[in-house]
Amino acid sequence: MCAVHKGLKTPGRRQLRVAETVRHRLSRLLQCFPLQHAGRQTEVMITVTVVAMSPDLKQARVFVRCFHTQTMLPDWLQQLRVARRSLRSALRLDLKFTPDLYFCEDETFAYADRIESLITEDHHRSDNNLQSSS
Repeated sequence: MCAVHKGLKTPGRRQLRVAETVRHRLSRLLQCFPLQHAGRQTEVMITVTVVAMSPDLKQARVFVRCFHTQTMLPDWLQQLRVARRSLRSALRLDLKFTPDLYFCEDETFAYADRIESLITEDHHRSDNNLQSSS
């Protein structure tokens, strides 16, 4: 039996199954999501990386990533949050309650890039130290 931290529970099968269904359906809805920028409408690709469901399945924390638009569209996440009610109704789930959607930017890719750059930097320093001591 695996150890569980006090107060933290692993998600059940139903939570995981509903989360995956929400992720797939939202992914299809957000493939070409229309965003407003400088008075023009632009379609961008938003990827749903993870969905975490509450135990009662009434809330879904949706982790998203927008490719190649962070510099061009700084308010993309806010626009997505504004559209959450229409996205919620478009999900069409066979559940008693359709979960409320809470969008969060997935920062794991940026974190992984930062770790990679630190490792590369450390390797360069190690190589320079070896060369200078020779």
